Amino acid sequence: MGATYEMVRAVIGHLRAAQTPPLPPPSKRWFADWLKANKNLHTIKTKPIKHARLESHTEEDVKKWFVELGEAIKKYKINSSKKILNIDESGVRVRCPSRESVIVPTEVKELYTASPENRKSLTVLETIRGDGKKTLPPFIITPGEKIMEN
Repeated sequence: MGATYEMVRAVIGHLRAAQTPPLPPPSKRWFADWLKANKNLHTIKTKPIKHARLESHTEEDVKKWFVELGEAIKKYKINSSKKILNIDESGVRVRCPSRESVIVPTEVKELYTASPENRKSLTVLETIRGDGKKTLPPFIITPGEKIMEN
């Protein structure tokens, strides 16, 4: 987990205030210089994601998925890339926390944070073929009011 600018500034301010004599909180310039001096740290924007997906979003899970995909291709004798379709969904969330800048080790390129479950979303689906040829047009799914009357 990363630390926001405010978190780091609050901790440093607390440590400086505890010194004898107490020192003032760090300036914004101090923070920029500190971050520049610590080459093993950098800032990135977090990516809000549903809590259940956050726990399943590991490197091991992705590797396992590709192994299972390879097994399915062999099992069903899929021998042409035009027979492989990928559907990707992208959601737009309403009333969801935005991304925030956090300080993390330079090895960390992405950081996902849990988002609340009580939000509305709009979903866009796109389909691509393994051979790159044209396929289905994008499909938009909007929140529904009722599925069935009765």
